Amino acid sequence: MARYIKDAQFYNKLASHLSKNMSTSTINVPRSGNPQFWIVADMDETLISKRTRNIPESPCFPWLTKWLQEGHGLLVNTSDDGRRPFRIWKQLHDHLVQSSQNSLYRLDQILFSTGEGAALWRMEDQQQRHHCVYEGGEIRFVAYPGYERSMVAKCWQEKREVLEFGKQMWVDFVKSSIVPPNSLNNVITPESSYGEEYRQIVIDLYTQLMAPTEDNSPLIDSVTLDDLSLDRRESSFTNHKAQFFDKENQMIVNGVTKEKIRKLVSQLHGPILWMNQSGDVDQHWRDDPFEPEAEWTNMFVMNCPRQLNTMVVERSNAKLKNTNSDRGNCLIASDAPRSICIRRALSTKDRPVRFLMKHQLINRGFMFGDNPDGNDKQLKELGDEYQEELPFYAVQNAEHTSTFLKTIIEEILGCR
Repeated sequence: MARYIKDAQFYNKLASHLSKNMSTSTINVPRSGNPQFWIVADMDETLISKRTRNIPESPCFPWLTKWLQEGHGLLVNTSDDGRRPFRIWKQLHDHLVQSSQNSLYRLDQILFSTGEGAALWRMEDQQQRHHCVYEGGEIRFVAYPGYERSMVAKCWQEKREVLEFGKQMWVDFVKSSIVPPNSLNNVITPESSYGEEYRQIVIDLYTQLMAPTEDNSPLIDSVTLDDLSLDRRESSFTNHKAQFFDKENQMIVNGVTKEKIRKLVSQLHGPILWMNQSGDVDQHWRDDPFEPEAEWTNMFVMNCPRQLNTMVVERSNAKLKNTNSDRGNCLIASDAPRSICIRRALSTKDRPVRFLMKHQLINRGFMFGDNPDGNDKQLKELGDEYQEELPFYAVQNAEHTSTFLKTIIEEILGCR
């Protein structure tokens, strides 16, 4: 169970950190210099609610913009990739540009790491400059030079591997959800499934999938990869997807028609296996994720909430630890509040921070995450390692983070 820091603990830890590393004479950042202090933070449920589309709606927004306007740095370190992270980045950028009078804002003040450390991104202007005050014109997101990307899947063989792995995780979760003392009613809660109505859809689906078929095996054993990776963007897919799943085109498995399974799965808000491609959707994504050129950052197994997913993840990772010799390239899972994230072992959230520290781009600051026992664990361990320079604070949600940001920015750093 996550142990979130209390207000009193935060103030004591922060006061000690500031007394050793900061002074009022070093707060201001020269227009041409690197940001002196950084906020390193998880995105969803730390800086912004998962249900919120726009960063200005977050309670953290006024404090983040004040922080950036004063010339400090922000590294958003998320498991997500694609549309959502880069949309939020664009929103931050646009707001800072519109309110740039007397501001120190430069393009290099905001960095994003996506896919749990799989990729690191920076922003450039049309002259391919990043270490500069923004002067207008088009901007683009580019891979950070020198940072080794770690994709979960590039070629078809790797995509097949990660999909099979995700399917096994999901089947394990569904089957474990009915083993006493578990029950679907206590595993799938309204909070973990976005409300009571959707909760009932998931419970009904999992109940039917555990029903026996003609040979007495549960229906879930007849589900194929093609059923689980159905995408709402079917119209944009080319024949690559059909070729990819060619071996699974049989319409009856164990006496069960694929139409029945697909009708059940289609009740969900999206596919059970969700693959993220790397980078901004408009710049980098392929319409068809099964194209040979499409690279996957990571993959999420949806509708597998806590607390049960923690047990499933631990069981799977323990098995991999005993069987895989190539530790850096092996698949590994981490638990998120409502899903399971699958990535390569090389992808960890502390990796981009260590990279930037090694190159002396991040020297001191503050780290935040809402999941210190799950996919923010590496940030917590890094914070323990660098308690004086870059301490980690476990938070409950964006509202909780905003209270700490307010203290750091307004009361301690004097940025009013």
